[in-house]
Amino acid sequence: MSNYTFPFLLAGSFMTVLFLFSVNLATTPGEWWFLFPTVVVLLLPFFFHSRQKGYYPIYTWTASLTIMIYLFVENMTTSPHHPWFLYVSYVFVLWILSAHFERHLKKLSFACLISLLTIGYYTLLNVVISPHFPWAIFPAFVILWWPLALYCSQQNRFFLFSVLATILTALFFILLNAVTTPETIWAIYPIFAMLWWPLSMYFYSYKVIKL
Repeated sequence: MSNYTFPFLLAGSFMTVLFLFSVNLATTPGEWWFLFPTVVVLLLPFFFHSRQKGYYPIYTWTASLTIMIYLFVENMTTSPHHPWFLYVSYVFVLWILSAHFERHLKKLSFACLISLLTIGYYTLLNVVISPHFPWAIFPAFVILWWPLALYCSQQNRFFLFSVLATILTALFFILLNAVTTPETIWAIYPIFAMLWWPLSMYFYSYKVIKL
């Protein structure tokens, strides 16, 4: 990154904020929605600058706390009866952890630990704050791909990865089908589509071995 990149990004961010403010003022002057993208837009140039200058971990703390405070204030101002900022705040905690433990991100033990913490955190929020629907299965499904992919890539077992990933996806769709529309069995369709992945991997591997 050259010496002119950061001033260019910063000027571009301010121009973007000015444009959003003008659109907001011209279309919906009673609702200041431009503040939402402004926080992110202003933090972007400092993100690239921090990566270049070597203070990225400090930046993650500053940026994360700034966004979390903003979300907390917005939450308490608009809908204080439901603490939705807790759903998003954990993502920024993961961002801070990834910056401070960057060299551990490829370790299976670290991936399993963070995955278990993530599943436990969102399951707790699901049970305590919004127990009407088991939405915690969605972040659990997403985060489990991390240790699964790490293990199979480190062992060079890509066919096993396709099998385990298909099983994980099938279990997810079966559970989602059961809790949303148990009267209609639709999970079989995405499961059937996923089966082509391990089948193609198997026959490709078999063909390569035979050749």
